[in-house]
Amino acid sequence: MIRKLNNKGMTAIEILITFAIVVVIVVSMYDGIMDLKNKETVASYKLSLTTYKNLLTKDIQDDLIKVGLSAVSMDSMKDDTGEAIGYRIRMTLRDGSIRLLEVKQIFGCNAIDSLEADELCIQRGIDKNQSDDFSISYGPEGNLTEYPLPDLGHEEIDNFGSSGTHTIYSLRINEVDVSTANNVFSVRIVLYHPDMGTEQSIDIVSPINLSSMDKKPDDAVGNISATIRENNSEGDILENKNEWTNKTLWFGEFRMDSENVVDRFEYSDGCTGNVTGILNTEGATFSTSQDTKYCIRGVDSTGKMTEWSTPYYFRIDKTAPTCSSSGGGSWTRNAVTITGTCSDANSGCAQKTISQTFDREMNEDRSPGTVKDKVGNTAQCPNRAVKIDRTKPVYTNVFSACGDPQGVGHRGYVKIDFKDTLSGLGVRKIHYWDKVHNVYYADVNYGGAPSAGDTLGTGGTWLGFEHQICDVAGNCSQWNDPNVRFNC
Repeated sequence: MIRKLNNKGMTAIEILITFAIVVVIVVSMYDGIMDLKNKETVASYKLSLTTYKNLLTKDIQDDLIKVGLSAVSMDSMKDDTGEAIGYRIRMTLRDGSIRLLEVKQIFGCNAIDSLEADELCIQRGIDKNQSDDFSISYGPEGNLTEYPLPDLGHEEIDNFGSSGTHTIYSLRINEVDVSTANNVFSVRIVLYHPDMGTEQSIDIVSPINLSSMDKKPDDAVGNISATIRENNSEGDILENKNEWTNKTLWFGEFRMDSENVVDRFEYSDGCTGNVTGILNTEGATFSTSQDTKYCIRGVDSTGKMTEWSTPYYFRIDKTAPTCSSSGGGSWTRNAVTITGTCSDANSGCAQKTISQTFDREMNEDRSPGTVKDKVGNTAQCPNRAVKIDRTKPVYTNVFSACGDPQGVGHRGYVKIDFKDTLSGLGVRKIHYWDKVHNVYYADVNYGGAPSAGDTLGTGGTWLGFEHQICDVAGNCSQWNDPNVRFNC
């Protein structure tokens, strides 16, 4: 019998059921509140990224707009163990100074709780208590300012009170891209965090001093000139020609006829109209193979500049041409011509092919000769085997007799020995006849052997016999005796 707890009639079971329903409702509301809190935190973090980007972009723009960019490159950063930890973007400004933008992420160990992770940290030499180091730094080389990434600032808590894994430590760099297209410097740092749902990016965009890089100065002042010398600053003055040379060239003595003090001299590689860099007033030496041209201009202390100069050419070929050889290689009785074919990627070949012809007996490795490019660099062509044999093989011993030296029941035999000391023995043929038969033995190829011999037996009567031996080059000798008779 269930006893009622009051006059209104609620039983203990009813109270327990009611309590269970209340617990379920409270837990559901807690999960919903936590989910809402997480979404609000992520939304706030995305807004923090935008503020963060604007601050970093402003500092970079101050340099790139006021001073201007000459060159940019990017490489990966590694720790002492060779592990990749981020990217370094190196910017060379037009005044010669360097700015670095470093995106660095070191995975720590104190946010990871597993034996496998502990072992990995030990292998990489990371302290167990080290946190993730995720930062972006910018500034002059050797004096970078760190821009700490905003903290995600929350952790998920499950229904049992345990910490989840989606913390700031879950934030990762997915990609870093750099571009200078259309005179705009841009860096995209792509980040990912599981709570964000999609990738987020920090986009830094800055014009690259458009007014001084591309625009022709309306108030151009004076003219600019320079000198090209051979070898160094004390060498002979050379005429600026759009021609190949194999000399070392020195480029300097930059001059502008502005009344104001000269601030700098700029150059454009390829004469594209874009500033490539700042010229060293002490001059530059060009000593390696290249094919380029430079236009230069001067900038005075007031910022006024000359027009771009006409091109200065640096077409230097110090690389020897290459040569491939053909012809020869096998024995012949005829004259042999070997050919060298020239190729050259710079100034080009003075003569495409050269050749030599040999018309005497020989067995030698010979070169077609030397090829040359248009500025005088040379290369010896590889050797080819020249093999000419015009001497016939020699019979060294020929006789016939009755008997059976091979012990096979012959009545008579012919023994012939022969040799060739140059190309070697080739093919031999044998022909004999009697009253009934006219027979040719199968050809035998001696394959270049220096000497060989035949012993040929007969069981009947021969009326005639012919023997021919040729060497590898095709020279042939014959021995025949139409009156050979065996009547043994």
